Amino acid sequence: MQNFSTLRETMVDTQVRPSDVTKFPIIDAMLSVPREAFLPDALRDVAYMGENIDLAPHRCVLEPRTIAKMLDGLNVEADELVLDIAPALGYSTALLAQLAEAVVAVESWQKRWLRLRKMKIWPARPRPIWAHSASITQP
Repeated sequence: MQNFSTLRETMVDTQVRPSDVTKFPIIDAMLSVPREAFLPDALRDVAYMGENIDLAPHRCVLEPRTIAKMLDGLNVEADELVLDIAPALGYSTALLAQLAEAVVAVESWQKRWLRLRKMKIWPARPRPIWAHSASITQP
């Protein structure tokens, strides 16, 4: 069994920090959120590799460096509300929940959406609000 805590630290030290992502809230979120918990059991051993992790056609968990750079560019403040569209397995939502006041996640992949709503690993901040895209009506 792998030591995911050590792998998480190595991911931040070798993939995130060298990419010029140095904001403490992002580093702290990436060290705190267990990336492996958002993957199917068969993919947990590759949770911290430096590549996208394919989930299904046209769906993946982005590599850590890319997610970190996106978060850095967004410059999310602690008092902001964030909308996370198509978070797939919810890793990006969990990171955003560490940075923002609140997160609303909209996911079309119903099986994953139901699983994410039941997860017990959300941060101490208010849990994200989950919406299935089929339940959103068009004007």
